[in-house]
Amino acid sequence: MDRIYKSFYYISYLQFPFLVLGVFFTFRPNIVADADVLQDVNLSLIFMGIALSFNSLAGIDNLDKFSKTIFAKPKAAKIWIIYLLLITAFLLIVGIYLLVIAQTGELRELATGITVLGIGAMGLLKKSIEIIRVVQSGNNTIST
Repeated sequence: MDRIYKSFYYISYLQFPFLVLGVFFTFRPNIVADADVLQDVNLSLIFMGIALSFNSLAGIDNLDKFSKTIFAKPKAAKIWIIYLLLITAFLLIVGIYLLVIAQTGELRELATGITVLGIGAMGLLKKSIEIIRVVQSGNNTIST
């Protein structure tokens, strides 16, 4: 089991190239004069969503002191979970709604990007809940 856990830990490092691609496509319309802004925004949303999905594969046992301090406080943890839940719900509702009502291909592409980002945010929400559960229980290991 430890081998599988380490495999997912190393696979989670794929989040960084996708994050770099997302940032690149965010700023590309400012760099390239004839860039398609809508397509670049869509690609940025997709790559950021994929990066968040890979982030959720990482282990939670190597937290920094700041994260442990924040997640150990029940009120701060509750606010963080509610915040992530609202963002995730908003992204998924807007993305799926736009997929259903979209008349043009460009709007459909944007809806796909928003939905992928919402799915990535769902992974981050799940990981945050797991971190809070482990930190607040005082247990520094993951139960299987």
